[in-house]
Amino acid sequence: MAIIRTAEIKTSLPAHWQALEDAIWAAYVAREGLPADGELDLTLVDDATIQAVNRDHRQIDQATDVLSFPMYEDRDDLAEDLAAGLPIILGDIMISIPTARRQAEAYGHSFKRELAYLLVHGLLHVAGYDHMTAADKKAMRIAEEAILAQVGVPRDTAPSKVKTPVEDEARERLVEAARKAREGAYAPYSNYRVGAALLASDGRIFTGANVENASYGATCCAERTALFAAVTQDARDFTALAVATAGEAPAPPCGICRQALAEFAPNLTLYLVGRDRADLQETNLADLFPQAFSLSPKEKS
Repeated sequence: MAIIRTAEIKTSLPAHWQALEDAIWAAYVAREGLPADGELDLTLVDDATIQAVNRDHRQIDQATDVLSFPMYEDRDDLAEDLAAGLPIILGDIMISIPTARRQAEAYGHSFKRELAYLLVHGLLHVAGYDHMTAADKKAMRIAEEAILAQVGVPRDTAPSKVKTPVEDEARERLVEAARKAREGAYAPYSNYRVGAALLASDGRIFTGANVENASYGATCCAERTALFAAVTQDARDFTALAVATAGEAPAPPCGICRQALAEFAPNLTLYLVGRDRADLQETNLADLFPQAFSLSPKEKS
């Protein structure tokens, strides 16, 4: 047994896809020590279907690229079924074909490469990987790179969840969202209003404004307000952040905001704008904050 694929959407798969799918499965089970005769269900769907599943199971009313549903809580449960000689069904993966095609175009690579990446990403979630923390994300990326390289789709040609290009239209929407968010700032003490808009890798935009307090330490910057809103909505991967200030010149995030953002997206693209939109500046979080603090996996446990 291997991957059992079902298409709920009419689509043409890339040339030689079955061979690549089989190679991905073989590399995956070998790397993760999983039974090669196990089974995994892969369903190819449209945006509406995956959005409905997100809404029902994750309380997120958005279409995303891939969803994974592991069958086993941990490897001990799997070992029990193996010892009992039971059929092994590892889980289910759902991939939105329209989203995969859009992302392939945005990243400038083929649909085949995008679909391969999403399959590997979903398989690793089934195996217990996640990207909730920087350390977890790093471990998952290493596994992705290894499998993709082994099957002839090296990581440098697969989409990067760390640093991704942002199209002009998306950048304009993001900057406008930050400017609009700035209107909601609560800044009676500094009168310095700031709005922020954070773009998640699944296309969602989360906004925030600075909220000041008479006890200055209780103040929260716009960048962190947007970030915290995103995290509470189960977003973990981000591609860009726009910051709109009320000052004449653009201003970058403060140190504590840089640290907070670096936890999730150390290579985040930043768009900075002041009152005059013509002063738009583009930079990168890694350049502004090259040595962010990070705990080792052992320290986090």
